[in-house]
Order: sequence, then C-alpha cells, then structure tokens
Amino acid sequence: VGSWLGIFSYYTTVKYNRYSFAFECDPVSFNLLDTLENKKAMFVHNFGLSSYNGFARLNTQSCFGNSESSMQARVNSNNYHLVKVMTFDSFRIDAGLMNRDLLVKVDIEGSEFDFLKGATNSLLKHKQAIAIIIAFHPAWTPDMQSGIDFVIDNYFNGYNLEWSVQPHVNISPEHFSDLLTNTGNHSFVFVRKDV
Repeated sequence: VGSWLGIFSYYTTVKYNRYSFAFECDPVSFNLLDTLENKKAMFVHNFGLSSYNGFARLNTQSCFGNSESSMQARVNSNNYHLVKVMTFDSFRIDAGLMNRDLLVKVDIEGSEFDFLKGATNSLLKHKQAIAIIIAFHPAWTPDMQSGIDFVIDNYFNGYNLEWSVQPHVNISPEHFSDLLTNTGNHSFVFVRKDV
C-alpha cells in the first residue's frame, strides 16, 4: 500500500513466488509502477486504500512521483489530484482474498491509520494478516494515539525496524507511543500473536 515504484512488490513476487497486489494513486509513480507489472503474479492498482470508499485529494509539496505525495494536508501543497480510494475490507472481498494469509506493507505518508480503519474486518475480525510492515510519519499523522491503540491492543506483537534502536526487538505499547511522539519517521513490523 503506497507502492511508489513497486520495488518491494516486485521483489516479493519474484523472490518468494507469491502474488503481490500493489496500490499506488500518485499518477506519475503509478505509470512507472505499471511498467514493472508481472501480469501473472503482480497486480497494480491505481487507487488508494483509506477508511472509506470514494475520492480523496492527493497532495504534494513539489511534484508527483517523488514518494512524498499524501492524502494528508501539506504546507504549500498547491499541487493535487483527485484520486479514487476504497477500504482494504472492500478490496479484499472484491478480489476474493477472504481465505488468504497476507503480509501487508504500508507506507502512505501519514495516512497509515486511515488505511487501518478501513481494514478492521480483514485485520482484526478475520485476522488475515500474518504480519504488517508499516512506516509511521508522526509529523503528518492525525489521531496518533488511537492508531497506536488500534495496532498494539488487538493482536499484534510490535517489533522496531529502525537502525537507531536495536532492530527486531519486541516493544511495549508505551515504548511504541514514545517513539511516535517525536518528529522522525519509524518503521515497524507487527506480527500476529498466534504466529
């Protein structure tokens, strides 16, 4: 989710011989991503995943295609596109993925919790994600605490992937909250507790 140029999606498709679904609503990035598509195993989608089905304003501070476009407001974001969005729960049903174990990677420049809210049935009720790799952007993320509670309090063990902190260390909800209160971006992997 937020595939940009599709490097992670393409790598996992080729390396592990698995299906990959790449979502990118930035028009420039999508055109580049679409050239990488492996028609048999990697499927690219030109829409965003959010907390609702409809349309959203995709903003950028400078230009599209440079990985910084976001549905969150930006200072001096005069450039924008109106893009289609849907919930992951809706996509999962439409794509027939109800009985699949999933690895989910999310890097959407501050809209991570909007994605999670739209994936509640898939991730919590049906517990389809074995793991979620997610990059948080505290400076751009509204309603941070409810997102923290959403991820940690349900069924995930959290591990920090940052170089500045010992990697692959299980972290407490308090430590997770502390990490997200500063202005730096942080990447985490959340693994289902029964895995």
